[in-house]
Amino acid sequence: MGFTEKDFDASQNRMIALLEVARLATEDLVQEELMKQKRKIKKPMLIDWAAKKNRSSNISFKRNWEMVDDPGDVGWTPVELKMQKMSLKNNNKKGADTMNIALKKKETISPSAPLGYHDLPEKFKREIERLGGTKVELVIEKQLTKTDLRSGRMSMPLNQIVSISFLEDEDMEMLENGETMTVRLIDPGLVQGDINLRRLEKREGKNPIYVLRTQWGDVARKNKLKAADLVQVWSFRVNRALHLALVLVKSSSVDGDRQEIMEEWKRW
Repeated sequence: MGFTEKDFDASQNRMIALLEVARLATEDLVQEELMKQKRKIKKPMLIDWAAKKNRSSNISFKRNWEMVDDPGDVGWTPVELKMQKMSLKNNNKKGADTMNIALKKKETISPSAPLGYHDLPEKFKREIERLGGTKVELVIEKQLTKTDLRSGRMSMPLNQIVSISFLEDEDMEMLENGETMTVRLIDPGLVQGDINLRRLEKREGKNPIYVLRTQWGDVARKNKLKAADLVQVWSFRVNRALHLALVLVKSSSVDGDRQEIMEEWKRW
């Protein structure tokens, strides 16, 4: 069957129409795809922070319990290693604290007298420990004179005092101003009581003397102290308060008058 020119023109028009439809359909598809891409870009990103945190915690927790190797072929986790280091540190600190307490206790109850002096008797060490005493030191070691017993006061000349550091600055200021300090005294029988401490100024050019007075006469009588007895006065602190201890080192039968003359000669 042959085609006429009219038939050819009609067929050509249909082809052109189909191509135009295809072009339009393609453009619509491209536009639709572009719109989808734009919507994806503009859409905000939503993050579930709670879920992310839980995932992170789980991962961290899991990592903490992973086994690690050490030179001793003992498996330690990072958490266990940290706990072990903390335990060692605490044990070292406890050990140091225990040592410091032991040293402090030793210093408190086992004071050493300076060379040439008698040590503090054990019964006094135990009593001072019981009271919680610290800073124990020897103040003076001397033989009693008849003047000490008759005058109602025991003298402690400055040039015979072993260490004046038993007095703190505020104590020294009080005494230098002529005030009286009332302190606790442990007597030779371990009986406690108050006693007054004062500083007396002598004439110009002479050393001052510190004296135990007021209750001193009763202490001497109760403990049957006599001239030429060798005694010591020790100091210690309880909650910073000054305490004294009177120790009878040796009871002597030396003639008191002769000893008094010797003591006076040394003081002057």
